[in-house]
Amino acid sequence: MQEPGRLLQTHWVSSADYIDGSGMVNLTFDPLLKPYLLQLKGNFTSSRLEMLLSFKSQYTMRMYSLLKQYENLSKRDIDLQQLREMLGIAKDQYPLYSNFRERILEPAQKELKLKADLHFEFDEIKQSRKVSAIRFRIFY
Repeated sequence: MQEPGRLLQTHWVSSADYIDGSGMVNLTFDPLLKPYLLQLKGNFTSSRLEMLLSFKSQYTMRMYSLLKQYENLSKRDIDLQQLREMLGIAKDQYPLYSNFRERILEPAQKELKLKADLHFEFDEIKQSRKVSAIRFRIFY
């Protein structure tokens, strides 16, 4: 959360209590998140936890969450730098687009096609000869 002149960082969960033998976990959310959690009545993405936990890569999970938001549009263009930020990829990670494509995009594409309720194809949008954005076509 950010206000002018301030930066507040918090964790989603302040405690997690596993009840042995029940398969249940009681979570306590940080009270500072209350205003944001109350806005979730209509602005949320629903996913099956079992499916999310089956993903091997954290990037597949992030890609799924990102694309799930746009599944009804069936197409979405995302600036490459913005996509890297959305997926939590540091600026010094995979500096070459070819590495990003081979290590992030293609594995996520394959894993989603095998395990998820949506999958995607993508096209590279270029400025001159450099890839500047990705056009996702989303299928479910």
